[in-house]
Amino acid sequence: MKKALLPICAGILLLAGCKEQDGIGLYGGTAMHSTDTTYMLTGASLASLTTDPHQVLVEEFTGQSCANCPSGHDILEGQDTTHPGRLNYIGLYESGGGSFTEPPPGSANDFESIIAHNIGVYVSGGLVGSIPSALIDRVPDVSDGILVGKGNWITDITTRMANADSVNLSISSSYNGATATIIATVTYTQPVAGTQNLTLDLVEDSIYDYQSDDRTGHSVIDINYLFTNVFRDMITLSPQGDAFLDSLNLKEKGRVFRRIYTYALPTITGHPAIKPAHCRVVGFVSMNGAGGNFEIMQSAQTKLMGP
Repeated sequence: MKKALLPICAGILLLAGCKEQDGIGLYGGTAMHSTDTTYMLTGASLASLTTDPHQVLVEEFTGQSCANCPSGHDILEGQDTTHPGRLNYIGLYESGGGSFTEPPPGSANDFESIIAHNIGVYVSGGLVGSIPSALIDRVPDVSDGILVGKGNWITDITTRMANADSVNLSISSSYNGATATIIATVTYTQPVAGTQNLTLDLVEDSIYDYQSDDRTGHSVIDINYLFTNVFRDMITLSPQGDAFLDSLNLKEKGRVFRRIYTYALPTITGHPAIKPAHCRVVGFVSMNGAGGNFEIMQSAQTKLMGP
């Protein structure tokens, strides 16, 4: 990647049929789900049901004016290369997180997000504070707790790769030039009790802009830094995720749940437009936080515009 540097001076059975909900995303994107379907697998389909390998979700809290954050990006990109198809990575820029999350003067983009802030509050109970830090499948690290410092990311990601899941998740998306139709399908491969939530996030790649960077040994502003996996909007309606099948305390092995969302991309006034061709949908199924359990049970991603 070509660098341009300046010195620094100082984010089948119908269950409900027509359950409509509307949500307004971070930058004015709108989402609606109107079709929920659930059914049980039977016969050979049930007998042959297996659990897919676990895909680890990393929600990294980072900042454009955080000079040591690019080294964190390098760790996660390296892990994505080491574990192809097994890592889903979201870069969160917390609104209100202090000067390190703000863009350097001259930046075209401001990635700060109140939703990123709300995610941090929901899982950790307050402002994230020190960055870079990350939620690794929203499971606490032995030494760091729920917000994990970059020194423990590789160990925790590797550990979570071996997790034995009880759900499979698949996501598909198509885009007609105005709205996306996104289908999320959850299949229980083992009985699971309690309530689970579904979250769908929009992330964007291939954004070039200003980023503080100290990887050269002294702090500089890279004015042509390549941003990837940037959180742009939440398609589901709550930072906690949308509950599903909450009328069933026990989801049996072979239970399938499918939800269809329609989503209109946001328009960001005064900022470069989001480019659909550079966007992906990252989805995950999580425990709903009861008893402090926020664990990600499975995650997946797909291109917004489809294969």
